[in-house]
Parts: sequence; C-alpha cells; structure tokens
Amino acid sequence: MTFGTTPAASTSVNKAEQEQSLGQVVFGGAPIGVRQILDIAEGRAGVALSSDPQVREALGAGARLLAERLAAGDRIYGVTTGFGESCLTTVPDAEVPSLPLNLLRFHGCGTGRIFDEVEAAAIVAARLASLVSGWSGVRVELIERLVLLLDRRVLPQIPAEGSVGASGDLTPLSYIAALLVGERECSFEGRVRTASEVLDELGLAPLTLAPKESLAVMNGTSVMTGLV
Repeated sequence: MTFGTTPAASTSVNKAEQEQSLGQVVFGGAPIGVRQILDIAEGRAGVALSSDPQVREALGAGARLLAERLAAGDRIYGVTTGFGESCLTTVPDAEVPSLPLNLLRFHGCGTGRIFDEVEAAAIVAARLASLVSGWSGVRVELIERLVLLLDRRVLPQIPAEGSVGASGDLTPLSYIAALLVGERECSFEGRVRTASEVLDELGLAPLTLAPKESLAVMNGTSVMTGLV
C-alpha cells in the first residue's frame, strides 16, 4: 500500500528514493508506503519535505487557485459556506478568516484514552502523506510545519474516541490542526505539555490557518489509515 504523491512526483521519484535510503522519509517525491509510515512512527526514520522546486511549486498551486477563486467571489464549500447540511448557509465575508479556527475548536471534544506516541506519529504521517499530494489547497508553509513537528516528534495528544469515520476522522484530526495553531496539548521529549509552550520553546510562531486549511487537515481518514 502506498499513499499519494504530488502532481510533480514523477520528476522527483529517483531523488526521493535515494534520500529515503539514508534513514529519512521524504514527502513529496516517491509514494509513501506502509514500511515508511512504520519507520517514522517507531522512530527509525526522520522526515523531510522534498527540496525539488517543482514539487514545491505544485504544492503551492492549489492554495493559489483557492485564493484566486475566493478573490473572485466564488462560492466555495467550507470556505464561504457552512459544512455538511449547512452547506447552503453563506458565511459572511468578514467571518471567512475565522472559520478555520472555529471549526477546529468545535471538534475539540474527543474522549477515551490518548493515542500513544507511535500511534500519534503514524496518524500525523498518514495525514501528511495525503496533504502533500497537492490536492487539498493548503499552503506549503503548513506542510513544512507538519514536517518539522513530526521530525522533532512534537505529537498531538489525540483522544481515541470521537470519530465515526464515514465523514472523516474530524474530531481526532482536529488535534493536529490545534497543534499547528498552538492550542491543546502535545508530547515532546517524553513529556506532555501545552502546544503553545512547546512551539515557543522551539522558536515557532503558531500558524494562522488560511481559509479551508483546517477542513483540509481534518476531513480525511488518516486516523484509521495510520492505525492499520
């Protein structure tokens, strides 16, 4: 089983395969398989984003297109509309920037045990493998931040219960989105701490999510995939 590649992946496969052979899994080139996810999850491999300019250009294309359509006044699901059955509800222009943060906070209601570090790393790696395909409309900056956090093993504290799967692992994946903005808790160097404290220690400012980015992070099945 392999996970998605970027639109420019065919030009980067050989280079990525060489880099992956050096104990580092490179996202954005060769397909990411189960073996690579396990190596990341169990701490045998670090992670990096492909340095190929074509890969980064392809990754940024979706976010640029989304920004263009938003500027043109297009109606965009989950950006200028509500979610699910609320898709016919129009979000006022003034509230579009705050919608991503409101969405992830709304879903911060997971329960049950907390996934351990191996499980959490597998979940983040599976989500990253999907986002790096380039079809989700997220900025390169968000992908770079996820790569950095995963490589440093700054991992969100994700409750195991709260997803029905059919519409995506919305609640558990919201804990990844929360880590990006410096909210909730994470594990780092064997301790559970607030995300804001760890980001500050690493000299990282919390991200301000662009329109659609929390939806892109949350609306997937990466919890189920990562745990398989």
